[in-house]
Amino acid sequence: MPLILYSGDGPSRDGYVYDDRTGVSYEFPDSYLSRVLEGERFVYHQPRFYTGTGVIGRVVPSRNPGRSVCEILDWQPFDPPVPLKDPDGEYFEVDREAGKANVYWAQGVRSLTESSFERIVAAADAAPLAKNEVQTANATPEVRLNAKRYAVQFALDLLRAEHPDRPVVDLPPNNPGFDIRVGEAQDPHLYVGVKGTQSAEPLFWLSEGERLFSLANASSYELIVVAGIDLNGSKPPQVHRHVGPLVYQALVLEPSQWRGLLRTD
Repeated sequence: MPLILYSGDGPSRDGYVYDDRTGVSYEFPDSYLSRVLEGERFVYHQPRFYTGTGVIGRVVPSRNPGRSVCEILDWQPFDPPVPLKDPDGEYFEVDREAGKANVYWAQGVRSLTESSFERIVAAADAAPLAKNEVQTANATPEVRLNAKRYAVQFALDLLRAEHPDRPVVDLPPNNPGFDIRVGEAQDPHLYVGVKGTQSAEPLFWLSEGERLFSLANASSYELIVVAGIDLNGSKPPQVHRHVGPLVYQALVLEPSQWRGLLRTD
């Protein structure tokens, strides 16, 4: 289940000071260890606003007793931040359809329904296309964006034909972990990641957050790679599909970047 992470970037939370580094790491009491799991999606809550989204990475013990620290992956800030209430004046975190009528604001880590998570992310301005979304040699940003849209639309058409009795939902570009949901928000049937490439080979870029999300949702995850995209429409693309988690046995994975943080202590 998605999470809310309250962060003050170091200032006191409930009388305590936590080592929070926005987009990098998040420190929390060990009482929340059962919720803060690798591959889970989250939304940051800072005073009065939701400020971004991402995926929980590796969780390790903190140097502070009774606390743990999780890595933050696929961090995408909301610009501008999203208010706590929707345009109708209702709190995003109140999901009466799911039987949730109250928000326990004092909890630094809170569970969030799938529909509430999607509404918050949809309310944020669409984030710029990440460089790992489309593998297109020497392509301009416009071509990369068009190729991504082509791949997602192709996958939507395919999935809607395969699942005529279920909703097939195209999620916002800044949704972390996957691109398309098959099934209702409160009862997802399938999470689908979509990659597009103009190469004839099913080559794509994969973030660690996406990989961990596929592991955390192994029984309901699928990757669709649309290869050989011709934006002029003169030839059809090739579709490659993988059902299940993105593990090394199923993929040829090669590191292309290292994510670093200089030690300050």
